[in-house]
Amino acid sequence: MTSEHSIYIPYVNGQHTVDTITAILRERKIGIVSFVDFTAAGQKRGFIEAFAASSRTNVKSAYVHFELMETPEAHTFWQMVKLGKDPVRLDITSREYWLCFKNHCPIARARMTVHQVVDNCRFLEERIEHLEALLQVLPRGPRLFLDENKVEAETGTETGADMTLDESPV
Repeated sequence: MTSEHSIYIPYVNGQHTVDTITAILRERKIGIVSFVDFTAAGQKRGFIEAFAASSRTNVKSAYVHFELMETPEAHTFWQMVKLGKDPVRLDITSREYWLCFKNHCPIARARMTVHQVVDNCRFLEERIEHLEALLQVLPRGPRLFLDENKVEAETGTETGADMTLDESPV
């Protein structure tokens, strides 16, 4: 997948679904939608389960990925998107429009199901919480760390990866 066949729409009415977005873009002869990824509008990096649980929020963002359609409308739309200086405005209704930006970093479809991805995220979050708790109980004195170059320089031996004492403050 290339970025020239993928757009980012920062604000979409929360009532829109994959089906409605697909229908609107097909009706306008812009392209055949391969898939749509929704995120919370203005979402920061990280895993936010609240959005996954409630995808019917007032506003959301959409990443729309396409197969190219050979129409004059599609050609004009994609030329404007490729220029990327300003967003391409699509009027959806008399009271709604989408600003379409080029998606510079499209993400290919995952080979895992959504449930596997969520389960993986939960596992990693639990692991991070566990490691943060361990850091809280570790003594605040000198730290041991692996650095084979420092070991060889300080001891004059070739021990491979070994532990050295770091006297720097934490």
